[in-house]
Amino acid sequence: MSGEASANGEKLRLTVAEARRDDVGRGIARLDPETLRQIGAAPGDVLEIEGRTKTVAKAMPTFKEKRGQQVIQLDGVGRTNAGVALGQKAVITKVAHAVARRVVVAPLGAGALHEDEIEHTASRLDGLAMKTGDRIRIALFGGNHRDFMVVRTEPDGPVMIHPDTLLAVETARGGPSGKTETVPEDIVTYDDLG
Repeated sequence: MSGEASANGEKLRLTVAEARRDDVGRGIARLDPETLRQIGAAPGDVLEIEGRTKTVAKAMPTFKEKRGQQVIQLDGVGRTNAGVALGQKAVITKVAHAVARRVVVAPLGAGALHEDEIEHTASRLDGLAMKTGDRIRIALFGGNHRDFMVVRTEPDGPVMIHPDTLLAVETARGGPSGKTETVPEDIVTYDDLG
């Protein structure tokens, strides 16, 4: 597939570029407004981003300096979820999504969450697009962050978090053998180094 839209205008192959610093952790993908039109999307729509794996993000327009370059700007967590690195190509498609009724997440790394952290996490998820298996990053007080794995969404498939979405936090996941599954530890991306 080339950098042009497919015959049905629904998919594009774009080069992955670094997200702006203030976009890190917001679950958005920035594209040229003309590129969004080519795939039939508008700001706020949910996009599927496919590299070695697939993820979803909310579409937003790029700023003028990135327009006309056939790029998609993703933060480090989005790139990890899509299985792509800076400079690689990803296939972009507008996808249908539902409003999440319930989302189950598991914190990655050490330590349980305190009740005030759960409330803060819930408030930071509002408006995020996600699917089961995605990693999400929540900014905490003092410039720190906490990563979570999306264990389950109801309904299944791409969802958008809404203020009425119920958030459940798991401390450990039981695998098919009854043993606790391990989830990948914290990753460090270029965005973290700033």
